[in-house]
Amino acid sequence: MSTIELVDPELRAALAEPLPPLTAETLRQRRAKALELAAAVPKPHLPDIATDEIQVESAFGAKPIRVLTYRPVTSDAPLPAIVHIHGGGFVMGAPEMKDVENRLFASELRCAIYSVDHRLAPESPHPAPVEDIYSVFVWPHANAGQLGLDPARIGIKGESGGGCRTVRARPAGTSLHQIFGSPDDMKFQSSMTLFASAVGDPASAYYKALDKWCNGTLDPRTLKLLE
Repeated sequence: MSTIELVDPELRAALAEPLPPLTAETLRQRRAKALELAAAVPKPHLPDIATDEIQVESAFGAKPIRVLTYRPVTSDAPLPAIVHIHGGGFVMGAPEMKDVENRLFASELRCAIYSVDHRLAPESPHPAPVEDIYSVFVWPHANAGQLGLDPARIGIKGESGGGCRTVRARPAGTSLHQIFGSPDDMKFQSSMTLFASAVGDPASAYYKALDKWCNGTLDPRTLKLLE
């Protein structure tokens, strides 16, 4: 039985053509489409905010991590900071997806933001993405004075798969300032099953992506549900 009638009428047209199954080819297409959509969003005119792209050294000997930065041009005191982790179901996404939001946050909250371009599965399964995030999160703590940051006010923020990784990446003894935007909690959620027939079985796609992140080590009993 279809559950499309449970979706707001204004949104039903977007679901008329369900997403194709998650494969290597469709994943490449989805990644490219996400960046295309992000680039099409007009950037706000915020002369009070400076943006940049930097490289942060990996704490695990991997290649440097690309980070997009946002911060007020001037400040009379050390700034609070947010390390941002983008979403994308563990297998896609980029910091550019939240570029506009991060610009607005930096301006309205008067804080520095560091958005991490961590590695993705299946090319780089766990723990590679978490290692990248950890490396960027400890970097402002270790360099707070040089960066003009308040080390007591450095938080971490993530949405969806990024929200899940924020829990995994926070080092012991660091701040507990965490913000989750619809974090993936690695279990079937009621909405995932309720709307399955309306949006092309998101639970199946979710667990297939999660298995890629786990490098094929997801519990076989869970994968059996996807057959």
